Amino acid sequence: MHAVYPYTSNKNVLAAVSLAQKSEIHVQAIELTRKMAEQHNIKQRVNQLPPEILSQVFMNCGDEYWIPKYIDCQTIVTAVCRHWRKVALNTPTLWTEIVVFDSDKEPYNFAALCLARSGPMTPLDIKIELRSHFVPNSSRWEPSPRDLIQRVCSAYEFLSAHRATTSRWRSFHLDTNVFGVLAHTIKLIQTSPMPRLQSIQLLFENDPRIPERVRDPGPPEPLFLNHTSSQLRIAKFIGVPSPYLFGNTPRPQLTDLTCLELEFLGAQPDFGQLGSMLSANPRICVLDLSVSSDLDYDSTLRPSSKYAPKIYLSSLRKLCMSYSPSTWVKDILGMIDAPSLRTFKLFTSYVDRREDPAELLSCFVHQVAGSEPTPRFPLLKHFSYEPDWLGLDVLELFLIAYPKLTTFGLELGPWLDVPLRTAQLLPNLTYLKVSEANRLDSLRQAITVWKDAGVPLTRVKVDVGLHWDFLREAAEAELKAIRELVKLIVVDDSGKRH
Repeated sequence: MHAVYPYTSNKNVLAAVSLAQKSEIHVQAIELTRKMAEQHNIKQRVNQLPPEILSQVFMNCGDEYWIPKYIDCQTIVTAVCRHWRKVALNTPTLWTEIVVFDSDKEPYNFAALCLARSGPMTPLDIKIELRSHFVPNSSRWEPSPRDLIQRVCSAYEFLSAHRATTSRWRSFHLDTNVFGVLAHTIKLIQTSPMPRLQSIQLLFENDPRIPERVRDPGPPEPLFLNHTSSQLRIAKFIGVPSPYLFGNTPRPQLTDLTCLELEFLGAQPDFGQLGSMLSANPRICVLDLSVSSDLDYDSTLRPSSKYAPKIYLSSLRKLCMSYSPSTWVKDILGMIDAPSLRTFKLFTSYVDRREDPAELLSCFVHQVAGSEPTPRFPLLKHFSYEPDWLGLDVLELFLIAYPKLTTFGLELGPWLDVPLRTAQLLPNLTYLKVSEANRLDSLRQAITVWKDAGVPLTRVKVDVGLHWDFLREAAEAELKAIRELVKLIVVDDSGKRH
């Protein structure tokens, strides 16, 4: 007698079990594939990376700080092996940065090579650094201003001849201390279309020792005389005379910027013109304003409180100001309404002890008699200022209004001598930046008190300036003790980390 298996009656049950097994096997297969991919990626040799990824690696290495400016990333990656060279030559965007230095000689062979390999249509990043240097023990400047003026003219002719016209420029950077070089560049910008321009930087260091005949800014014609790129988002102008930035145009020439940096040398800017420029850029996220002037503050340029323009910058996240008189800072802050401000940096190269620090404090806090001060910028988390001249009383009122600060920067001074009080005023501090540090014992003691008080401080950056050689020998034990408490970054006057 044969056995009868209940296959038909249990068919649905077996099907369900089979489906569950298949699902489990599928999950296991996915997990195994993931682990194999992880192992493959870990052991993958860089030469076996797909060209798309390897080319992106090359692009990311192009701006590394450890590559000297006289050694180009392109010359390195093309000399490693045939595979790297092939990938580099087939990556046009790797060759779009065109650089001309004052040490370069015509016919700019490397720049021509980059232009040839970047293709005829790829947007270009143009960088020109032409500076005259004083030769010690002589009265000569090399290269001479006349040579640099001729060189900048030939550089622009070279770019045009190699199809690198201004219509292809995505970014433009000029760094010079010769006014004639700046003037020729401004003339080029005024007369040339730049529809793709996204970033522009004009840096002029006005050195009166340089023997130049022409230093007059000329007629007040705006920089973008007949055109403005609709894609321009980043603008940095240092030492550019105000007539070029404002001119006599009825409308601001710079609009829709997200990052703006202005440094005025000599004459102070007109508040009305500056206010119009800021009002035309409501999407600014980063704003840096500086006045470097040996002249007394011209009170006639100050806006009256009744008629001062009010500028609403809802997107402003970071504001940096460098000034000579604090009155200028107060006037600017009086115009700006920035409810989303998170970072503020304040620096001055000259302190007038006749100025009352409390007046500057009023720009940051609202205070009514008999009540605690409240913040004018409620989202502010990062604050730095130099030098340390506000005084402990004024600084204490500021910190009472801003207990949410997580980053604080200042000079090494009396503020660190009252660590317990400052620990109570900075309960959320995680990052401390100290400049001009010539001793570290008080800093270590302050950090110890803060940590014991529960302050979540994890990082400290110390700018030792010219004192590094002294500190390295005399305060090695202090540095070691601080490093046991927090992550310590020590920076010297050259910007080198130790």
